[in-house]
Amino acid sequence: METILRVEHVTKAYEEHVAVNDLSFEVFKGEVFGLLGPNGAGKTTTIRMIIDMIRPDQGSIYFGNHQRLPVEKIGYLPEERGLYKKSKVRETLIYFASLKNVPAKDAEKRVDFWLERFQLQSYSNHRCEELSKGLQQKIQFIATLIHEPELLILDEPFSGLDPVNQLFIRELIDELTRKGQTILLSAHQMDHIEKMCERICMIHRGRMVLYGRIHDIKDQYDDRQVRIQCAASEKDKLIPLLENANVTPSGIEGHLPEQKNFSSLLKEVGERAEVQKVERVRPTLEQIFIEKVKL
Repeated sequence: METILRVEHVTKAYEEHVAVNDLSFEVFKGEVFGLLGPNGAGKTTTIRMIIDMIRPDQGSIYFGNHQRLPVEKIGYLPEERGLYKKSKVRETLIYFASLKNVPAKDAEKRVDFWLERFQLQSYSNHRCEELSKGLQQKIQFIATLIHEPELLILDEPFSGLDPVNQLFIRELIDELTRKGQTILLSAHQMDHIEKMCERICMIHRGRMVLYGRIHDIKDQYDDRQVRIQCAASEKDKLIPLLENANVTPSGIEGHLPEQKNFSSLLKEVGERAEVQKVERVRPTLEQIFIEKVKL
């Protein structure tokens, strides 16, 4: 796959505090890549180095084969929002487009298109300060993509949005990647990351602690947990089949013994009892995240 962004052994320190420590990862063209970590992990510092707001003390950042990417090819949605409160919505968006070298006529057409797409036409002449936080977030999202960048960097894009608008943004991100745009996504909501990203980099205290495909990471942390739903009268028949089995209101749960595979367990369960459901319970990304940051 074509690599659009490559971070190689990057380190950044502020006096005695090392914010990012020997961090490396790459982002492929057309993917949604997740950058994860708790507050203070070094995510924002990493993003600021990628957009050339600050320079790394050590290491290099490449866009393809180049160490600089033209400003019009990157769109950045910062965690700290920054709209001009007294300016009107449409004027603000046209101004942001001009900063990324979009011709005036194209900027007006694009702004009108996105305001309609976000159902914000009626707010065109409102001052930004008159809008709710959720609406301001949608305006800032438009400002981030108005110049049709190759790489979109979204830092907590779901902040301030209700579930309906979070779904809208997820669907829009999916649409943008289908059209070839690449997205670096930093978010605390693990369910969004799990649904939208195939690959992630998790950092903690400035260092990378997980990197790769979510599917492979889950395999690495799979503890072979099994959940069986059955009637109360069937529970005693099934407990011997699992290790560390516990009775639950809906059945039993435990762990698949090392010498068994899931198919053989299904056969044994069917021979012993009537059940409603048998399922492997893989760890969620949130559970893995919590385990890693506790280390």
